[in-house]
Amino acid sequence: AEYMGSAFVIVETAMMMQCAKEALAKLVTLQHPPKAVILTTGGGGTAFGWLLGTAGISSVLLEGSVPYVRSAAVDALQRGGANEVPGQFCGEKMAQELAKSALQRAIDLQLKEGGVSCVSKETIGIGSTCALGSTTPKKGDHRAYVAVVCLSGQGKVQSLLFHKGIRTREEEDVTVSAMIINALLTNTEVPQISCGLQPEKTDTSNGGDGTHRPYEQIIATPFSLLSDRLMTDTFTTHTQEEAYIDALLDGHLTHVLVCGSTGVWLPNPTLARSNPSFETGFPRLIVLPGSFNPLHEGHEGMAQLAAQMHGGDMKTNVVFELSVANVDKPPLPREEIARRITQFTAKGYNVVLTKTPYFRQKSKLLEGCVFVVGYDTYRRLLDPKYAGSAEGVSVELCEFQERGCTFLVAGRVDGHGQPFKSINDHEHVFEPPDRFKHLFKPLTGFRVDLSSTELRAKAAAGPAGC
Repeated sequence: AEYMGSAFVIVETAMMMQCAKEALAKLVTLQHPPKAVILTTGGGGTAFGWLLGTAGISSVLLEGSVPYVRSAAVDALQRGGANEVPGQFCGEKMAQELAKSALQRAIDLQLKEGGVSCVSKETIGIGSTCALGSTTPKKGDHRAYVAVVCLSGQGKVQSLLFHKGIRTREEEDVTVSAMIINALLTNTEVPQISCGLQPEKTDTSNGGDGTHRPYEQIIATPFSLLSDRLMTDTFTTHTQEEAYIDALLDGHLTHVLVCGSTGVWLPNPTLARSNPSFETGFPRLIVLPGSFNPLHEGHEGMAQLAAQMHGGDMKTNVVFELSVANVDKPPLPREEIARRITQFTAKGYNVVLTKTPYFRQKSKLLEGCVFVVGYDTYRRLLDPKYAGSAEGVSVELCEFQERGCTFLVAGRVDGHGQPFKSINDHEHVFEPPDRFKHLFKPLTGFRVDLSSTELRAKAAAGPAGC
């Protein structure tokens, strides 16, 4: 029986390798293939050979990493925002945490590569951890755990307990690699790997005549053989979009990005570009902060002009920033936040929700960005009354400079009949110190004499004549 099992494993391994290569060849031809980062430790390295041997795999694989030593795996988890390291290094929870870290990395890479609009709905993270055969026999089980999580927060984890002693280390690694490829095929049109042969059986159901059945194709997965045990479970990292808002209000998230072109919600994406000069060929992130009650053509015009000045567009590198926390007011209710978000998503604009009412906080979260502000905000940034002192103003400006943040300032009219005020003709008292003047530039060519206050008053009054 052991000989038959070993012979079966040899055939099964060869078939798994062939089926994996065929599945990957189909995967790269999909119109919307998954965008994946894979983190695996303890084994599963054969999967990378299959992936890198597939022409066109760059349309699928964003990054693959093998954090093999414990400290490397811990670093990978921390980069993904994990609060703690699972107690069992090779276990289901570890695979889930690695998958979540991989998903976060996949989001960040797409933001860096192509901007906000390039984060695919098919983005996934795959995490794998296993304990396979080694140079010295293991007392414990040979086992593997592979998890996959998508942007919706839905995840799946598979746990495989090997029939110990039947496979070589290489054969176990091939099996784990097949599990990783199947995780990559999740929610695609490409069928899961279905290969291998079952050992010959004796059929005794009809009188026990000892008739031998022929070898049969495995239909479901390549793992239901011998006494291997494969178990599948599901998990959820979050539920509905409203849960993101609650998590932000409760302090569990620092920010949430809503991508206008895809409708994807991204918790805590990396938007900071501390070294924007290294991002060659990529326009800087344009951030227009405000309360947007309501969003109006003045906001849109400022954002469009700023994007043009920096070689971008509204979908790729412009983000409206809505802080749910206010300096002197209670936080916005969840329902009101949701209402204001729809103003942006209805037009395909990107919006980031934060809890940063002060620009010092915004600049830390959004390093390297260009803030688009109105004249009144510019004046407050330079007014010692708001910073506590002239020295306080200099400290804040120094932080903006260190974080690579600059400002485009739109002019405005204070009231009917009043002159148009811009950065070029501001009062001398609000002029920045010479060493910080480069941080502020006028949004040349922009003028829309609108205010949110006036629009709210008109909306409250209703149609004329009513």
